[in-house]
Amino acid sequence: MTKATLYVVVEGIEEDVRRIQDELKELLPDPSFSPCREQASLNNCIEFYATWQAEKGRIKEILDQLDNDWSGEEGDYDAYGFNTKMFDKKVYYLRADY
Repeated sequence: MTKATLYVVVEGIEEDVRRIQDELKELLPDPSFSPCREQASLNNCIEFYATWQAEKGRIKEILDQLDNDWSGEEGDYDAYGFNTKMFDKKVYYLRADY
């Protein structure tokens, strides 16, 4: 098992964040969420972190459910919603570290 962290930027309001966190609870095993806050450099965006204990063999499977086209190297991926297919249309950006 390894600790995995997902940084999530949502374009919308806190209600959208709660809905997205509920979706993540279905995809991630026993996730923990940081408090959400306004994203400092983007208008109308909110950010939060999700962490979970991941099995090395399942991380790729989970990432594939979150987005269809990750950039980066193993253990440090990111994806933007404007040019990829996110698991939710309100997700603007994801970064996965493990």
